[in-house]
Amino acid sequence: MPGLALVEAPVVPYYELPPEEPPFGSGVRTNVGDSENDPGARRPARPKPPTTVIDRALSWLRDHQNSDGSWGEREQARLTALAVLAFSKEGWSGDSDMYGYTVPRAVQWLQRNGIKHAGRLSMNEKDWEPGATKVHALALQALAEQYILTEDHRFVEVLKQATAYVVGGQAADGGWADQYQAKAGDLTESGWQILALKSVHLTRLKLPGVEAALDRAMKFLTSKRAKDGSYRQGPGDTMRERDRATAAALLGQLIWLEGRNELRDALTYLFDNHGGEGQLDYQGNETDLEAVFFREDTMLFWGGGAWSKWEHQFFDAMEKAQSEDGSWPPMAASGYRNLQSAGDLTGTIYRTAMMALTIPPFSMRWQPTFWRREQ
Repeated sequence: MPGLALVEAPVVPYYELPPEEPPFGSGVRTNVGDSENDPGARRPARPKPPTTVIDRALSWLRDHQNSDGSWGEREQARLTALAVLAFSKEGWSGDSDMYGYTVPRAVQWLQRNGIKHAGRLSMNEKDWEPGATKVHALALQALAEQYILTEDHRFVEVLKQATAYVVGGQAADGGWADQYQAKAGDLTESGWQILALKSVHLTRLKLPGVEAALDRAMKFLTSKRAKDGSYRQGPGDTMRERDRATAAALLGQLIWLEGRNELRDALTYLFDNHGGEGQLDYQGNETDLEAVFFREDTMLFWGGGAWSKWEHQFFDAMEKAQSEDGSWPPMAASGYRNLQSAGDLTGTIYRTAMMALTIPPFSMRWQPTFWRREQ
């Protein structure tokens, strides 16, 4: 990436790290953020979360981490990013009694391989492959949130490089397309890029172009709003595509825009299509985990009656679907470009990480995405 100096950081196994070079975030038992006061304030380490569903999921992920810090037999970048985000959501960063060096080892894997691939966090050697830009955004968000929690400057350089790809890959209409192509933006792809840039914004590193890119993205999302409150990529959208795009667009606007009155029609649209009994069926023929993630976070961020009405249906359905070992079984629906129906270990890791990321956090103060934007 032009203008960015590539710095090769020394990386050695954790058991070989000398005292002056501790693991990423090692010893950092503090968390950042107070949603009602200062979102950047240091706070004491959080207690063990009482949500047993989350405990079991994170423990399962801990027990199935690869020896090098990654997860999975394939698609390690995607799975490792999702797992780190799941731990970050609950406030876990450095070494802990519950999860040991699970998170620092994963962050080290992302940082080491990110530098190796010149900031391409999808870990592609050259050009962006189909689906790689979403993986890049997930990994960028994961590193940014860990920086927020630990302020470990050893992965600032890779954050700079990775952010430059997102800013530079924005389409002319303000959205993002798969493979960072210059064509018209895609709503769902844009949703992942917006989440990543919001987390980068909250690092306070003041990386160039981030806020301007987010502002342009808001105009892109607004341009895709239909009269019924939904967001549409085009006239040929299926209902499933429209629902996923609406949830992604609504969440993207909620985490960046100051006002929300003009977004109420979109919230009503989601309720009309997904608020009824049986709409949160884990084994439903139309259930898509990534769409569920966008909807759940939208309702959580909106709060109030919207969240109260949504929460019990969602949580009960997902808790009932969880396996005894803490993971989630293969789903009937194939989903949209994801691994939710895969029956191998990689598919199980994907579902468990996605569910741990999607289920409501112990406290919103531990989830950086929901903090107020910096002024």
